[in-house]
Amino acid sequence: MLRTVGGELALAAAVLLATGVLTGLPPKANEEPAGQGARPLVVTGSDFATTTKVRLEISPGIVGPNTFVADVTDYDSGEPVDTRRVSLTFDLPDQPDVGSTLPLELVDGSWRGQGTALAQPGTWTVTVLVERSAGSVEVPLQVTPTTPGQHVDISKVPGQPTLYTTTLEGGLQIQAYVDPGEPGRTNQVHVTAFDADGKELPLHAATLSITPPEGTPFEPKMLRFGPGHFAANIDLTAGTWSFAITAHAETGEMLFASFRQSFEG
Repeated sequence: MLRTVGGELALAAAVLLATGVLTGLPPKANEEPAGQGARPLVVTGSDFATTTKVRLEISPGIVGPNTFVADVTDYDSGEPVDTRRVSLTFDLPDQPDVGSTLPLELVDGSWRGQGTALAQPGTWTVTVLVERSAGSVEVPLQVTPTTPGQHVDISKVPGQPTLYTTTLEGGLQIQAYVDPGEPGRTNQVHVTAFDADGKELPLHAATLSITPPEGTPFEPKMLRFGPGHFAANIDLTAGTWSFAITAHAETGEMLFASFRQSFEG
């Protein structure tokens, strides 16, 4: 089980110096329009008693219409379980009026459905209700869809962490990177917001929802390094990680960005 690393970030001055170098880099190739040509959004989780595991694939993983495919397996053996019905309940914190439920149908061994439940940006709680002959269980998941129209520029420079720059509506930007991007040690996840003129955008707060490979999403403690710059410590392991960012600007805007990165062991 993964845990965030407590305490303050070490060597703050050195980190800030590295941040200055990274945020000064111009966007490079590998532009990735959100929801176009990207891999489906995949989240996994289990019920509280760890009897049942669910793998939910959401394609294309954007705000709006999506296809949902759920695979239900036994937590210990990994074998499919005898399931009568599966449904998804969608809830967005502080907005109870946007909640909905989507029943899934069994097709070729997987439970499938289509819908527009992820109708707004943000981190959704998706509760998978698995009804079995011996009773039912609930598997809570956290899902953060990307926003259509966003573009992610991926900048790779030898000797530097990979930099993800998400351009939002109105020219606002969120830059993020994982430093040093090496599994098996503590890494820092940095998030910086910029206004349309390229100046650091003051933030009231920023949160990160991080999904590790085959793990449970978590939100690490965010530490402030500047008006629009936050960072957090995590223990990084090999595999593909998903990062969802919610930033609250002092001017009132809510900024959302996400990226996925694979780390080789």
